[in-house]
Amino acid sequence: MRTHVWAVASALCFFLGCFVCSLEPHYRKGKTVKLPGVDGSWKVCPEEGEQVEQGLVTFRGEELVIEEEEGPPSHLEIHFFKEDGVLLGDVTVSDLSETLGEISEIFVKSVHYLIRVELEDDKLRIFLPNWEWYLDAVEKEKCDLPHLPLPLRKKEKWIDIREVTFIATGHQWHDFLRKNASRQEIWEEEPLLLCRAS
Repeated sequence: MRTHVWAVASALCFFLGCFVCSLEPHYRKGKTVKLPGVDGSWKVCPEEGEQVEQGLVTFRGEELVIEEEEGPPSHLEIHFFKEDGVLLGDVTVSDLSETLGEISEIFVKSVHYLIRVELEDDKLRIFLPNWEWYLDAVEKEKCDLPHLPLPLRKKEKWIDIREVTFIATGHQWHDFLRKNASRQEIWEEEPLLLCRAS
């Protein structure tokens, strides 16, 4: 029997340590939507012949709590919104001032992660951004979203870039996503599949 250990938090905090993140929210203020059907606890659905690490993902309105077998739970915020007919989510850490204190918060900047969401009965599919598509688009200047500079790749030395950090505003994300959110190539092919926890 094949064993596949997939921690929930690691999955949500994105495949293989490769990141597409934004320093600003992906949505415009006042343009979020409610998704009451997602409220409750979910677990990773194992494929046939697989075992997954136990853990729960719990949605409570805009609160997202990820619990794993070891360590304290992770408290995040999620804001759902729609672009190009696609349901999306913006995931970020909860209020840092409560966790770190107001002084410490000055030295820490929350980042936002984009996901695509498909809710069908008791199944929740979460698609993560295809970071290779974003990286290629940024390097070839095919993406006009403002971003932090990438390290220059040198011919004699391969530089493994694992993160693309955007600094686009919610309105700039809106302009990009309303044209591109439904394009399959900007998302990973395999979703994270969650099932209702019994």
